[in-house]
Amino acid sequence: MRKFNFILLLIFAGQVFASPAERGKNPLGLDEAQQAQMQAVKQKQHERMQAAREEIMADSKAEMATFLTTEQMEKLESMHEHRKEHAQMRKHKSHKKHRKNKRNKE
Repeated sequence: MRKFNFILLLIFAGQVFASPAERGKNPLGLDEAQQAQMQAVKQKQHERMQAAREEIMADSKAEMATFLTTEQMEKLESMHEHRKEHAQMRKHKSHKKHRKNKRNKE
């Protein structure tokens, strides 16, 4: 539970650093060195959050395997893969739409 709370804290902190309205701007007035340092911290944060998420998912999967049948676990994996594919498609569409809107503004 503590790890979950920590992850939530990191997520909200990440939103403060890079809200969509401020992306690409420099509201703190950082110089180039500070911007590089901030980017390094954000990258490290992203990597730590990803690792924590993967650990939590693995723990959950192991716990589920204690009471689900083999067939149910396979179906669950299939559902997760389908969800990932669907998310990738949405992400790709969103990215294309963003690029198109950006070109229209220029």
